[in-house]
Amino acid sequence: MLFNQVTKDHILQAIKDFEDKGFPNEFGPSSTYDLVYEGKKYPPKAIMAYANYYAEGRELENYFSGGIGTDCFKAIEKNGFEIILKPDKNKNLKKEFIKWLHANTKDGSNRVSSYSKALDLLNTILDYNLYETEDLKHLNSLYKELKREQRTIGGKYYVEKSPSYGTNGFYSASVKKYIQFLEQRSEDLFSSPTEAILQNLIEQYKSALINDDWLNDELYKFEWANWLFSHIDFDKQSNEEILENCLASQKENYTESKGVQFIKQGAREKLSKYIGIEDVQIFRDFHSGMELEELDCSNRNMSFPILSCWMSSLIPDFVFPASKTAFSELARTLFNASLSNSNMDFVIGMQDPMTKISEELLKQQDILNILVKKLNKKELIQLDLNWLTQDFLLFLDRNQNLLIPNPENNYQKTMISKQPTNKILYGPPGTGKTFFLKDQLFEKYISKETSITKAQHFETVVSDCSWWQVIAVALLDLKKAKVSEIFKHEWVQKKASLSNSKTIRPTLWGQLQSHTVNECQFVNVTSRQQPLIFNKTEDSYWEILEDEVNELVPELFDLRNSVHNYNPDPDKIIKHYDFVTFHQSFAYEDFIEGIKPIIPQLDTEIEESKDLGYNIEDGVFKNLCRKAENDPDNRYAIFIDEINRGNVSAIFGELITLIEIDKRKGAKNEMFIKLPYSKKEFSVPSNLDIYGTMNTADRSVEALDTALRRRFEFQEMMPDYTVIEEETVEGLDLPEVLQTINQRIELLIDRDHTIGHSYFVNVNTTQKLANAFNNKIVPLLQEYFYGDYGKIGLVLGKGFVEKLKNDKVDFAKFDYDNANDFKIPSYKLNQVYADTVLEAIVELLGVKETD
Repeated sequence: MLFNQVTKDHILQAIKDFEDKGFPNEFGPSSTYDLVYEGKKYPPKAIMAYANYYAEGRELENYFSGGIGTDCFKAIEKNGFEIILKPDKNKNLKKEFIKWLHANTKDGSNRVSSYSKALDLLNTILDYNLYETEDLKHLNSLYKELKREQRTIGGKYYVEKSPSYGTNGFYSASVKKYIQFLEQRSEDLFSSPTEAILQNLIEQYKSALINDDWLNDELYKFEWANWLFSHIDFDKQSNEEILENCLASQKENYTESKGVQFIKQGAREKLSKYIGIEDVQIFRDFHSGMELEELDCSNRNMSFPILSCWMSSLIPDFVFPASKTAFSELARTLFNASLSNSNMDFVIGMQDPMTKISEELLKQQDILNILVKKLNKKELIQLDLNWLTQDFLLFLDRNQNLLIPNPENNYQKTMISKQPTNKILYGPPGTGKTFFLKDQLFEKYISKETSITKAQHFETVVSDCSWWQVIAVALLDLKKAKVSEIFKHEWVQKKASLSNSKTIRPTLWGQLQSHTVNECQFVNVTSRQQPLIFNKTEDSYWEILEDEVNELVPELFDLRNSVHNYNPDPDKIIKHYDFVTFHQSFAYEDFIEGIKPIIPQLDTEIEESKDLGYNIEDGVFKNLCRKAENDPDNRYAIFIDEINRGNVSAIFGELITLIEIDKRKGAKNEMFIKLPYSKKEFSVPSNLDIYGTMNTADRSVEALDTALRRRFEFQEMMPDYTVIEEETVEGLDLPEVLQTINQRIELLIDRDHTIGHSYFVNVNTTQKLANAFNNKIVPLLQEYFYGDYGKIGLVLGKGFVEKLKNDKVDFAKFDYDNANDFKIPSYKLNQVYADTVLEAIVELLGVKETD
């Protein structure tokens, strides 16, 4: 699209077309600006769409930007046409700004008046009205210019006797306030920060395209997709011919002889081929109009993400290439979407987010122009836009640090500043509580190693090291040193800051002596521990024997190098969560901190001693709190499975207060407590979420007390019959079976003891069905009814429970009053098999067979 080719005559003809035909396809009314001609007002972008048709001979799609300073508006104004804000837009924006100033200025009405006056005066100097632009990039540029030039006496922006505004002057301080107002206003206008965040990330992507030539290494996939699209014709080619062309596409060389290796790498595990005739049939089914969820992909030779790449290249109008499951986490971050990472559900779930991203990319003319030039095309087609969207997500996936909030960016701050979550998922067994944690929540708390700073990586490495390893690394750096010098080394200092030990120097002495080689004459400790790598010299210096390190612990060099030459791996996942399961033996000491034994021959912080020692060790929750506190730009979470199986009040201890939302560190009513063992102050950071699961049918567990209950929100998870709605065994409807069982259980006990849908997930044969009843459902009912098999019979029927009359049982000869009264019926559980289970379930359902 070349706006500079649009002439005045083209615009006049466009105005005539608009009056005759109305809005062109995909265009609507303008919400902010009007193009004024002969007293009438027209929507500027719609007029440009018609004008471009006459300038370039083709229809223009709605993927260019409008607004003051854009190429579109410049072209209109260059040809003598006026663009104005809609009525009252100028006046209303000024009123909004002044109202905002009153609410956000501490110095009162005098300062508000000063800010407003400054902008009014500035509008008389500029060749445009500040209240007519909301272009933050342009305004920030103006702000920098004002700060630089306004103090020049006699200059354009000089104001004599202007009041002092700190480092800012009369104009710049006012413009800065106006920028802050527009930022907050834009944030309030969005239902979520998504659009602003996305725009910022697109700007980063555009910068990489322009400044770093990002597309240079990624252009091959666009060329492969175009080659494939041009060589496949479903209407004229057989499956075998299509397969031949698909295979041929892998032998082509694209962009400096780079092949499409990611397609081959997407072959399913343990399969020798990456595409076969089975896949081509899937492509044909999709081309014929089948929906993604209807496709039979059971015999595919590739992963679902790679399947979407082929389909997006062959049938580009109906699916985007969701080439990596890691994209789902990006979509969750940008759109708060609920996505699955499994099977075709992943591809389907990615379509809506990718559509939204594509719509935003279409508005970026600079990006489109770059792609047009790179592909040597006159115009882009949907296929190119599909892969542009994929490329944008790939760029974010490889630059996870861009998703870390910028402290100066109000939009990005919302990604991390949300309130902490305390939530417990509760319900009967088998309702997918733990699965929900894994499927829906775990990936919200992971990031790529590229998002971890060198300092954070250093802390993580040191926290996982034992004392002797830290000392060894220090000596590898120092070569030869006394204990006081070792103590000052950064690795030792970092370890000390992470440790509860108050005897660091004795610890260093103990570790050095314990790991000294036996040949050393200046260490008399008899209890040595492997690896023996240290040596003490006659003049009392310590050194490390690198030959011994190479032989015994060569990984020390890798450990040291991983920090000193930190090179993050873009494919390495960093977990920001821990998963624990509560049980009767789980205690405060495991969760927060406690005194734990130290066995000397392993790794000790005590000096020479063969006796058992003790040390204060952090528990899993305290460790996670420390990580979250040191990494405020990421959210952390602890997932507690079976939270009510432990003594929850005892495990949480004083944390029962600290985990409250408003008591977290940095919150309105933040609180600190002194821990009983370490005597250190402690608080729970606000970027740490707590999730738990609770089985309501388990009678052996502790009940949550009222104090703890009110600090959590509870989400009930009951049997979801839709999960197994597609599960049938020889025509038997499993959701109906489960629902029937649960109705009877609810009547005999309560709804908390119903059976979850997971018992029937992936049950698709009579053998699996029989196993589900014999090994899962019947044992669970035995626990529910405490051996009252008659009630199990009321739930499952005669096919599973047999009634024994016992009237013919003879007792031994013995004189006992009313002995026959014991001859009451009893019940026997019958095991079902693959060939009998269907008959038993028909009995369970009460279905009468008909001829």
